[in-house]
Amino acid sequence: MSTQVAWWKKLAALAAVAIAAQAMMQPAQAQDKDEKERVRLDRKIANLIPSLEDVVWANVRIWQVRDELLTRIKKGLESEDAADRKRLEDIGQTITDDPLPDFATNALTIAQRPTTRNGDQFRNEIAKRYSLDKDDLDETEAGNAFGIAKGIISARDSRPDEYYIVTSRVEEGVQPRIIALLGMKRNIAESSLNIKFVKGGSEVYSWLTANRTDTTIYGEMKQAVTEPGSVLVKNMTNEMRDLSKLNFTAVTKARASYLDEGKYPYILTSITEGRPLRAEPKESAPDDSSGAEEETGGLFGGAGGDAGGLFGEGTTTSENKVDGAKVAIAGEYPYEVGVGNDVIVSFRKFKLNDAKKVIPETDWGVELRNNLDELNYPSIWGGRMTLNAMLENVKLGVVLPTVRFGETGDSSYATSGFGNNNQKILGGIGAAFSGDFAFPIMDNSGLFNVFATYTFSEQDLDDIRPRKLLRQGGSFVEDPNNRGERAWLVRYAAQAYYSFGFFLDDNAQFLFRLKLGATMYGMDEFARQNDTTALIGEKETMVFAKTDDETKASVSGKLEFMRSGTRIPFGASIQYFDQSILGTIWLQFFPSQRWDFKVEGKLAAAVLRDPYPWENKTIFAPAVTVKYHF
Repeated sequence: MSTQVAWWKKLAALAAVAIAAQAMMQPAQAQDKDEKERVRLDRKIANLIPSLEDVVWANVRIWQVRDELLTRIKKGLESEDAADRKRLEDIGQTITDDPLPDFATNALTIAQRPTTRNGDQFRNEIAKRYSLDKDDLDETEAGNAFGIAKGIISARDSRPDEYYIVTSRVEEGVQPRIIALLGMKRNIAESSLNIKFVKGGSEVYSWLTANRTDTTIYGEMKQAVTEPGSVLVKNMTNEMRDLSKLNFTAVTKARASYLDEGKYPYILTSITEGRPLRAEPKESAPDDSSGAEEETGGLFGGAGGDAGGLFGEGTTTSENKVDGAKVAIAGEYPYEVGVGNDVIVSFRKFKLNDAKKVIPETDWGVELRNNLDELNYPSIWGGRMTLNAMLENVKLGVVLPTVRFGETGDSSYATSGFGNNNQKILGGIGAAFSGDFAFPIMDNSGLFNVFATYTFSEQDLDDIRPRKLLRQGGSFVEDPNNRGERAWLVRYAAQAYYSFGFFLDDNAQFLFRLKLGATMYGMDEFARQNDTTALIGEKETMVFAKTDDETKASVSGKLEFMRSGTRIPFGASIQYFDQSILGTIWLQFFPSQRWDFKVEGKLAAAVLRDPYPWENKTIFAPAVTVKYHF
């Protein structure tokens, strides 16, 4: 965004502030009506600015937060690092034989040095700090500590260092209203201000008091602006009014920002699942007795980012760099139950943090899944029905026989499936395992994703046209006039990916996960044929027997995308393996905070080779999922 464009947008925003402030100066008898009007303007005021002449600067004041108030705001933000610092201290207890004192402080100091570029250098410096040999420190624990420390430092660097309060006009005997709180970061080298976030209306109170023990700061801010000569705030209205001299940087520059696998593993798995991040369940706004702002909504856009904001994009970035990815109209609850035709049924319990708020990481759960997407075989065409038990980041499953669709009778196997896409792959009884693990073999590398399955016994088919074997001497050959049909079974499969998560915008709404690795599987061929072990002269019987097997393996990769933080999230992915692809696209709707409805389409095709005998040329598999959260 150029300086000129930014100038117009910011001036329009302050014009909106002025209009809102002017609306506050109405007679008391019209207060209820005006309150509803202010709420409406709070959400749509960006569209109501007819011209720049509407700016009434006499009705608005802008204050810079200073001294003790500024210190308390920053201290409150530092409390967000407490959990990560605790993780560092815990590592300090186990990284070597004897506990390392003040490990979190030393780890942050060392990780912040420009010369500490990777986990190995970090390990060396930690060893020097505690007069140890490098080999005395556990390599994996040192890598984990480095990732956590870099995440804390990155969060600190992205936080605002200046805060401004926008209030209504200060009049004697009248308590001013806090209209908005702006968090900014100053770039001295470029003489610019980068707007990190904007909180409007009741969002100001909620942000100042959320997860903090300092609950009086909101009221003290209101009091400070009424005290002449207060050291806690400084009137900056004139300076901010001359916007042509300020260089506001764009708030949404496209650049890749790494998602720390130690701090945000649930975001990486959410991208894979196509499960948008949800906000906290909405509750009624606090009343005046608690010190909360009277009006609801946000002057610069709805809370959570589902409505348009006046400072650039449709959302604002909070102190947590991934908060913008949350869908404001969807609540995150401890339990989730879902039904559909891809994941047929599922139940999950999510973790709670120390404040009893939901973290979208699976604590435990169960699911019945009907696909083998790992091999680019979606839905019923993968021959894989798996009942999984979920425990945190791991799934342990039992492979079950699949349901077959189509006509009944002797030709049911030949016509199974839908349309021209037959179900050529059998199910069976087996086991499956999958999981996501932090395994930092390189700096900022993401999660290691693994999948493995093995089938012990195949699903017997009675309704398959048999083939005839003829005895020739001491061996058997196939009767060319009775070749019968074939069926196939995925005997085993394994996949390993190293994944990297990142987002391209400041609000973390355009989320990506890139997976690179390899995949392999073994395919057994089966047919119903006459029993070759029977003695000559005995009654001929037909058996379902294995006739051949082969193994396929190649490099594989997958790119996953999720657009979150919007009223209707959507996403897509494409996976390549063995010269075939599986493309997926999905769209999700939220009728209420607790309900969501997802539609999905998958397209599988062999693109650089002919289909194998057990494959169809192309498969389109639609899916729907309904979930309830409580």
